Order: sequence, then C-alpha cells, then structure tokens
Amino acid sequence: TLPADLLSRDDALGYLTNSLQNSFNDLAFAIERESEFTQDVSHELRTPIAVMLNTFTLAQEKPLSMVKQKTLEQQVKLMNNRVQILLALARTESIDKKSVSLLSVVEESILSIHKVVEENEFNIILDIPISIKVVVNENLITLMFANLVENAIKYSNDKEMLIQASETEMSISNQTNLQVTEELMKKSHKTNQSDGFGQGLFLVSRILKSTGWKFKLSPSKTQFTLKITF
Repeated sequence: TLPADLLSRDDALGYLTNSLQNSFNDLAFAIERESEFTQDVSHELRTPIAVMLNTFTLAQEKPLSMVKQKTLEQQVKLMNNRVQILLALARTESIDKKSVSLLSVVEESILSIHKVVEENEFNIILDIPISIKVVVNENLITLMFANLVENAIKYSNDKEMLIQASETEMSISNQTNLQVTEELMKKSHKTNQSDGFGQGLFLVSRILKSTGWKFKLSPSKTQFTLKITF
C-alpha cells in the first residue's frame, strides 16, 4: 500500500499515486487468481488421472474392453470440462446460468465420479423433490457437489451422506472424523488428517459465492453439515 498522504493528495502526484495503487491491486488480484487456478487444477485432475492410470495398468494384461475404452473417454471429457470451468472461475468471466432441476444436477455430479463412489462402497441418500429448480451454471454446480461427495468419502465415519433440499435451502451432511469448523472452507486450510492441499472445500466456497448462494458450515466434532440458502 502506498503512503496515505500521497493517496489523499488532490493534484497530479495524487492522481499518479492512485493510478499506481490501482495497478498494484489489480496485479496482486491476478496473481492470487492464478495461484488458485493452479491449486484447483492440481486438486481436480487427481481423481480422473488415477482412474486413467488404473485402466492403462489393466490394459497391460489384456486388451481394453469397450467398457474400459468408454471409461477413458469419459475421464478425458471430465478433465477438459473441469479445466474450462476452473479457467472461467479464475478469470472471473461471466458464466452462463439457466434454470435446472436441482435433483438432476446432484445426480449428474455423483455419476461423474461413480467409479470412486463404487470402489469405496459409499452410500448417498438423496431427499430432493424433483420439482425444485435453481438458476445456476450446471457444470460449476456439478463440480461443487462432486467435491463435497469426494470430501465425504475421504473423511466419513459411516460411508454415508445425506443431501436434503426444500424450495429455499438444502443441507449436505455426513458423520466425520474431522474437527469441523468454518476454517475448513478457507484458502489452503488443511487438517492433520488431510493429505491434499485443503483446496476442495475452498473451491466449494468460491463456487457458492459466484452462484450467489449463502452458506454456513456448522461447527462439530463428529458431524459435517453444510447448509445452503438459495
């Protein structure tokens, strides 16, 4: 921050100082967005890359079946989609929104990571009326729910997650072995049990803010409960 006495001047020097300060602020903001994008990509591509590596390992033993080839194709499309969405979020571009079924978006997000869900024998209970519509960017919200499910798979005690919704709000909850505080959704926050960058829930919070939804993470020693107001 440049000196306050220079910023407050009402002359050419004051104008120049304020112009420099604005340039510094814009540059700092751009650097922060670039850093967030790098960490987002590192976080989001780990799962599809792991699935692809497993598939290629199996291919060394016998030719890929049509199902395995389809899996590879889906994972490539998933990576491309996620990179494009994260780029738009990092550049603060205008992201198109439309009215969609909330239930459909949640189901789509679960399908996008169904391999991980199946391998961990994780159970997701949906209590979402089919009539509920939300105005969102579908890809962005799908990415958000996928992060919440993956987070629950890592840290849930009972391998179960409940997603409930009404016309005005929804909640995502699961039993957890983490100390749950609002700090979990802040930038690069990690717990002693975390092996990642602490990026997943931070990405969730940024997507929620870009969507215009309010949210609150309830503090608890045993329960992860995220409440979202539309």
